[in-house]
Amino acid sequence: MIPLWKLKRELLRLIEQIRNLPLNLIEPAQRWQYDRNRWSQIKVHGTATTTSQKYCVLLIYQPGNIAKSLLTTCNFMATKGYNVLVVANGGLTDESRILISPHVWRVLERPNFGYDFGGFRDAIHFLNREAITPEFLILMNDSVWFPMCTE
Repeated sequence: MIPLWKLKRELLRLIEQIRNLPLNLIEPAQRWQYDRNRWSQIKVHGTATTTSQKYCVLLIYQPGNIAKSLLTTCNFMATKGYNVLVVANGGLTDESRILISPHVWRVLERPNFGYDFGGFRDAIHFLNREAITPEFLILMNDSVWFPMCTE
């Protein structure tokens, strides 16, 4: 006899799979369409020269103005020899773009398609497109307050 709790668990799993079926069918087509037009939707800013083969991809979602703590993160990574590539899911305000640009190597503004992993994917695609093979690559997002202390 199968315990009732196992039947309930499997029934809930089946309901969840049925609920996600439309997304599972549509998402691959949406990703294919996005990939075909990726670079018409992504704006690249920045002209700083590279300082090393060390890269830090900092993914941010800041619908308003960026937090000052992000500038601290960018500056800290730069002092450690990293070229900071900021990926702004959903874009940036003009004020935020002006504020962050002097502190980073490049800024990619992109639609918030694929959320964090979509942003990391576009950043790596950008590095490949630029024929850059980092010796070191750090992927981080703005939910990490880093560094906590710079001394």
